[in-house]
Amino acid sequence: MENKVVELSNGIKINVHYNKNNTTKPAILFLHFESGNLHVFSGVIKKMKYQYQLVVPDLRGHGQSSKPQKGYQVEEVAEDIELLLRRLNIKKYYIVGSSFGAVVGIVLASRNQKKVKAIICEGVFSNESGKYSLFDINDKEINSIIKEKLNKEIDQRQEEYFDTKIEFIETRTRFFQRAGLWNKYFEEYIKHNVCKNEKDKFTSCYPLYAEKQYLKNYYSFQFKKYYNKIQCPILFLTTRSAYNKKKIKDAINRLGRMAGNYEIRIIPSFIHPYGWMKMPYQTADIILDFIKKY
Repeated sequence: MENKVVELSNGIKINVHYNKNNTTKPAILFLHFESGNLHVFSGVIKKMKYQYQLVVPDLRGHGQSSKPQKGYQVEEVAEDIELLLRRLNIKKYYIVGSSFGAVVGIVLASRNQKKVKAIICEGVFSNESGKYSLFDINDKEINSIIKEKLNKEIDQRQEEYFDTKIEFIETRTRFFQRAGLWNKYFEEYIKHNVCKNEKDKFTSCYPLYAEKQYLKNYYSFQFKKYYNKIQCPILFLTTRSAYNKKKIKDAINRLGRMAGNYEIRIIPSFIHPYGWMKMPYQTADIILDFIKKY
């Protein structure tokens, strides 16, 4: 796999891992979850790098990609990826998206119907309000809830700064170890999620101002606008506990029917959104089994 930073025509710089093997085959585009980076897929792509072209970017605001003060609408993030694929001369591709990455993938699939062969979506299956939501609330109520969530989750928080890179890594390591989530892929993800600021302090590569905008835009995102334009097959990845909840099950099936050709794969031991690191080989097999059909 080659690593490079690609400067796009919109001025954004995207850090990306990719290869050029088997250029006669379509590529697989991997889009990580919000707060992640391209390294969350390190274990998954090991089983694919000799069979397919792979494109694994850091989304804007994450990892080693640009972190502008503004510009975190889903459509803007999707545009980055469109420009990146154009620069890499990728004509046809599959999409594997985790959580926010799946939302970006949905936008891409709706706008690039002749290019996207199939899409795998993990973790985000419903709006925060409206017909395809998990809650029986109106738009006015959801705006109030969004404001409360942002205040609780973001506005009251402060950036964490550390004197050394090791201190940052140790803090994050303890979090995942306490949760029973730890292996070499979590370690790789954490090591690549620490950045140095202008005051020589170490902090997360994902700044709070980007997180706040991502969440605000996600809360107002309407899936129907995009699903009814998708023409490629969709695979929804979910856990048994999530799918057993009637509203989640209904939302997945409604959106799937809207697009047309869809499948649902339940992975009981998958933990959203960290299953890509927790069980990379099993997840890779599921992806390969699905895309080989198309």
